[in-house]
Amino acid sequence: MLMSSTVRIQILNSCQALGIELRYLHLAEEEEDVLTALLQDAIDLRAQGQADRSLALLDAAVEFGVRSGLVDDNRAWALVGLGRRSEAIGLWNELLVHQEEGLRTQAQDNLRLLAAELSNQLKQLAEAAGESLVEFEGREFSALSELEQPLVEASIRLRSGGNNELSLQLLDAAVEFGVRSGLVDDNRAWSLVGLGRRSEAIGLWNELLVHQEEGLRTQAQDNLRLQTAALVGLGRRSEAIGLWNELLVHQEEGLRTQAQDNLRLLAAELSNQLKQLAEAAGESLVEFEGREFSALSELEQPLVEASIRLRSGGNNELSLQLLDAAVEFGVRSGLVDDNRAWSLVGLGRRSEAIGLWNELLVHQEEGLRTQAQDNLRLQTAALVGLGRRSEAIGLWNELLVHQEEGLRTQAQDNLRLLAAELSNQLKQLAEAAGESLVEFEGREFSALSELEQPLVEASIRLRSGGNNELSLQLLDAAVEFGVRSGLVDDNRAWSLVGLGRRSEAIGLWNELLVHQEEGLRTQAQDNLRLQTAALVGLGRRSEAIGLWNELLVHQEEGLRTQAQDNLRLLAAELSNQLKQLAEAAGESLVEFEGREFSALSELEQPLVEASIRLRSGGNNELSLQLLDAAVEFGVRSGLVDDNRAWSLVGLGRRSEAIGLWNELLVHQEEGLRTQAQDNLRLQTAALVGLGRRSEAIGLWNELLVHQEEGLRTQAQDNLRLLAAELSNQLKQLAEAAGESLVEFEGREFSALSELEQPLVEASIRLRSGGNNELSLQLLDAAVEFGVRSGLVDDNRAWSLVGLGRRSEAIGLWNELLVHQEEGLRTQAQDNLRLQTAALVGLGRRSEAIGLWNELLVHQEEGLRTQAQDNLRLLAAELSNQLKQLAEAAGESLVEFEGREFSALSELEQPLVEASIRLRSGGNNELSLQLLDAAVEFGVRSGLVDDNRAWSLVGLGRRSEAIGLWNELLVHQEEGLRTQAQDNLRLQTAALVGLGRRSEAIGLWNELLVHQEEGLRTQAQDNLRLLAAELSNQLKQLAEAAGESLVEFEGREFSALSELEQPLVEASIRLRSGGNNELSLQLLDAAVEFGVRSGLVDDNRAWSLVGLGRLPEAVGLWRELEASSDNDALVEMVQERLRNYATEADRISQTNKAQLLNDEGLYQQAKILLVRAMLDDPSWDGYTTKLIEVLKTERGYEDDADLLQRELEEDQFSLEVFDLYLDYVERRLKEIDVSSSS
Repeated sequence: MLMSSTVRIQILNSCQALGIELRYLHLAEEEEDVLTALLQDAIDLRAQGQADRSLALLDAAVEFGVRSGLVDDNRAWALVGLGRRSEAIGLWNELLVHQEEGLRTQAQDNLRLLAAELSNQLKQLAEAAGESLVEFEGREFSALSELEQPLVEASIRLRSGGNNELSLQLLDAAVEFGVRSGLVDDNRAWSLVGLGRRSEAIGLWNELLVHQEEGLRTQAQDNLRLQTAALVGLGRRSEAIGLWNELLVHQEEGLRTQAQDNLRLLAAELSNQLKQLAEAAGESLVEFEGREFSALSELEQPLVEASIRLRSGGNNELSLQLLDAAVEFGVRSGLVDDNRAWSLVGLGRRSEAIGLWNELLVHQEEGLRTQAQDNLRLQTAALVGLGRRSEAIGLWNELLVHQEEGLRTQAQDNLRLLAAELSNQLKQLAEAAGESLVEFEGREFSALSELEQPLVEASIRLRSGGNNELSLQLLDAAVEFGVRSGLVDDNRAWSLVGLGRRSEAIGLWNELLVHQEEGLRTQAQDNLRLQTAALVGLGRRSEAIGLWNELLVHQEEGLRTQAQDNLRLLAAELSNQLKQLAEAAGESLVEFEGREFSALSELEQPLVEASIRLRSGGNNELSLQLLDAAVEFGVRSGLVDDNRAWSLVGLGRRSEAIGLWNELLVHQEEGLRTQAQDNLRLQTAALVGLGRRSEAIGLWNELLVHQEEGLRTQAQDNLRLLAAELSNQLKQLAEAAGESLVEFEGREFSALSELEQPLVEASIRLRSGGNNELSLQLLDAAVEFGVRSGLVDDNRAWSLVGLGRRSEAIGLWNELLVHQEEGLRTQAQDNLRLQTAALVGLGRRSEAIGLWNELLVHQEEGLRTQAQDNLRLLAAELSNQLKQLAEAAGESLVEFEGREFSALSELEQPLVEASIRLRSGGNNELSLQLLDAAVEFGVRSGLVDDNRAWSLVGLGRRSEAIGLWNELLVHQEEGLRTQAQDNLRLQTAALVGLGRRSEAIGLWNELLVHQEEGLRTQAQDNLRLLAAELSNQLKQLAEAAGESLVEFEGREFSALSELEQPLVEASIRLRSGGNNELSLQLLDAAVEFGVRSGLVDDNRAWSLVGLGRLPEAVGLWRELEASSDNDALVEMVQERLRNYATEADRISQTNKAQLLNDEGLYQQAKILLVRAMLDDPSWDGYTTKLIEVLKTERGYEDDADLLQRELEEDQFSLEVFDLYLDYVERRLKEIDVSSSS
């Protein structure tokens, strides 16, 4: 339907009044655009997480007569977003009879999705609880109402098995989806009873008393009778009384009568109970004699009279017992509580009495309120007189906000007097210690809280002067007056530290860890870290251990006991954690069986034994996990670290192992030091052998300053050998490039550092001659040996520039901006200015922008200012470029008119607005051009990418758009994430419709593990449809080849993975019949749909073998060997490779050589064949092919006589042998040089 401009204005005004900001509606002008804009705004608001505003917008439209199926559909989605599913379901149910088929279908799909969503949610709840819903198996639900019956059946079955919790979870989940009926509520109630939550169950049955179905009403009445009887039997009488009181006014006479009888019985029961309490105390209740009570309320008056009489006689205890017993039966009033309070005072329990009178201050009867006020004045005066000042202060503070002005005024006066008293007391304490409180001079305090700030200032001043004792005295005195806060306690703690009483300080900071102010919590954490580190110097758990160890000798028995318990619990926790780690890895810790540990230290020996056993069995990973877990608990020793190191070696993590042994070189135990030295020698040799030279160099450099002379000498010798090896390697690199290093001639190097100067000189000479590649090779080779400095990196950067690799060079100069040598820093700055200018000149603007953005926060002001100026110029340049693009397309950017931009970020908003306007007018190409141009300048955000994606869709480039939205699924803004989800659903459907299936499959497979459940479910449904499509396609391929797939007959597939087994069976059958081509077609078609596994690839390989394409088959098997973690499959593939790999390699190598020969690349062909001969010397096919290459290279023609041909063949054979020997000799020399170094 169309919308008039008048209605549009009314809606806009309504939205403005509601505070709803619209993006599209105010821009729409044509009638046919207005409804679209309205829906776009509604969708946009939902995407931003504002479902309430989206609904308000649509409801406003409906109020003004704008109602359509699309409007109602969007209202429904907004309701779902607000958790109001039942209303959304109502709208979709109405749309089921809409005149437009598309809307009817959409409504059906939405309801079906809701039913499927609920079904899946219920199954997941069951699975999480280790159950399955057999009632749901094999069923699909097209409406929510269809789930009620199987749900109730499942609920009954679970309750029968004792699983009331899951039963209730399922029913509550269904209710959230709007599946609610009398039957559902009855079963919820029974589940609640099973969980001991009778009052909630009673509430549900109470609602069912007015249900329209008579059977449910009757059942609810019976259940209520049963449950109230149970409540009384369980001693929960007050709940039963509450229910009976409600039933006194129920419309069912039977329920009213029953409730009256029950309450009469209760009154009699309470009367008897009170008499028995009196008799047990040697008293009698004369007030009750000769009386019968028909209601509990009738007992109040005689009970109060009895209470007053007993108190007058000094029996406060019995008085309180009687009153409390009556309260348990629901006999409670202001009069009862007033008498309870007086009984408590008589028992010396004033604070409880005050609590009751405090409640009575707001009683509805004025007389009780006045009496409570008087009583409170009397009791607070008594508290002060008894020295219980803090309780009185607490009461007065509560009265400061009381509604009675008299009480407020009295409380203020009392607190003012207390503030003056505390001020005087603090001054006297200071005078007694020979100090004065300058912070208090000339001040009067009207409230205790006003003393906190000057008190804290005085405390800090005294501590600064070393008087921690007085500082603590003042703070403690204030605390006794109720002046206590996080700030006061923090200062008390620091005073305690100054007095050497760390454990008490730690106790205070421990309490502050749960303070309501984040700053104090953080400060307490820092202080605790500092203090515990000072005590034990351990990690986080060890900090706690250190604290508890200190508290083991604390004077407070409670603290000592708590510390012992904590350490025992830690030992048990670590033991359990280690066992769980072992179980998770399929192992058990026999060393721990039957043992309990009372201290962490007791775990070390069995832990080390378990570690050694596991390593011996090859399980280094679990060995390390156990040891690391123990270290986190503070169980760390030389023995533990030595075993951790060996576990790391077993996992190939030598450098970490070396780090641990390096620490053990200074261990206090000589045996561990010696063992560490031996291990280090062994591992550094292994590192060099593995080509991980830089790690070995790092270790040797550390050992050059070690206290052990033997280790220092060994390190020097090793580094001297490395210097010689690097020198030789650099010379060989130069020779291979036809150069020589004159700077190295006649020199021997005793340390790697000695190579730097001649290396840099050689690099500069080579660059001057244009050989940047060799210059960089030499420098990079040196860096691998640890020869790296600012000078080396500067020359590497210039070599990179010479090779056109500016961005890498800039990265090196960027690092040099913070070099310790000023000259290198200045040089790097100059080089960066030069190179960024060059980047802009070469059109590589984004790289220059990235560098300038980094320099905006540089410590050098000149670089920051230059970067700002450059970026400002860029903003102006981009603005002009965008305008020119628009003009070239016959458009103008009205959004940019009259504006100047001082930063690139300022262009984003007008750019996006222009993009939306252009797309609305159909100019997607210009819209994309503008956005892409901005991205090249670094103007990129979620909003920019969303608009680029829509422009790409408008140009038919969906896959690129999907790529952008896929990135936005993890954007930090929820609105953009939600919008991206909606857009992806829409576009994947479009991809399938356009036949671009593989792209859609890739996206759906990614979405199967997405965090959003809706996206996962949608992806599963789509892949199910694809499984059916693939099945049909495979059958059609077979039919086209005159075959049929008997393995597929009568089967339906709900997932692509289910097709694998019948597909492989069909492939094997076809190959057995000689039809390798169809076998491969079927398998390749399945792979295009993402059906790929080791079994599929193995069968593809066999089909390729059958088609004579052996190298391709072997290629597949090798991929399987490298990628599969299935031992059985790998073993099978290895068997295949033993049989076929050699032949495939021979075919592959000879084919490659033939291709090189055909292209005239004879030298490369010869090298390839000689290497192949060395790898496979038993096969003479390479020799034959090499002779063919030599003949082709020489232009050989076979026109000589027989003798001449034989001589020439012999000559070619000798040349082949010479080529082979030359290659072998070179290899041997390389090996000899490597082994000698």
